[in-house]
Order: sequence, then C-alpha cells, then structure tokens
Amino acid sequence: LIPKSIIQKPRELTEIEMDIVRQHCELGQLSLEDYNLPQEYMDVIVQHHERLDGSGYPRGLKGDEISHNAKIVIVADSIDAITSHRPYRKPQSMKNAIKKLREEKEKYPQDLLTVLEKIMES
Repeated sequence: LIPKSIIQKPRELTEIEMDIVRQHCELGQLSLEDYNLPQEYMDVIVQHHERLDGSGYPRGLKGDEISHNAKIVIVADSIDAITSHRPYRKPQSMKNAIKKLREEKEKYPQDLLTVLEKIMES
C-alpha cells in the first residue's frame, strides 16, 4: 500500500510522502472490507498508528478510543520499527526501544510495556 520508494527512502520523508504513509491504515481497511473480518481486526488495521495522547494517525484517537488489541499492535509495531534496520538509521536494542517508549509515556500504554518487560525477563 506504500510505494517502495517511500519505504526505502534513505532520508527524512517530505510532507507529501508522509501523507501517503498516513493513508495506509484506512487503505488497508478498505482493501479488506469485502472479507467480512471481525470488527476487532478492522479496528487494529485502522488504529495501529494511533497514540494515547491523540497525536497518531489516521484519526487522532485518544486513550480508550483505541481498542485494546490495537494498543498491543501499537507497542509491537513501534518496537519493531525501532529495532529494525531502516535506510536512514541502524537498529537499536530491544532495551533501548522499550526505554524510548517509556520516555513517551503519554503516547504508549505503560501497562503493556510492563508486560513486555516481564516476558523478556522470563
């Protein structure tokens, strides 16, 4: 749904490119509408870039407006983004990724980060 030229771009995206990126959540939802997926799946598809403080996209949802399942994917997707190689930066450790999300406590569900840390310790 996002052109490879944008995904693999080695530097910061332009505002137009970011607008294209921001559309992928709703485009993903539209492309799956005919499959009669459960609503909780559709919620995750469209909400996986939202943030607890409303700063995410595509709808700027806040807190409890975001489904619990989407919150799990938000954490997983953000951790993956930080720990994966990107054309514009090297991957970071899992520990650093969690630290970054902890520092942005207004954006990420801290209870889910606690669960993730406990899983990693076991």
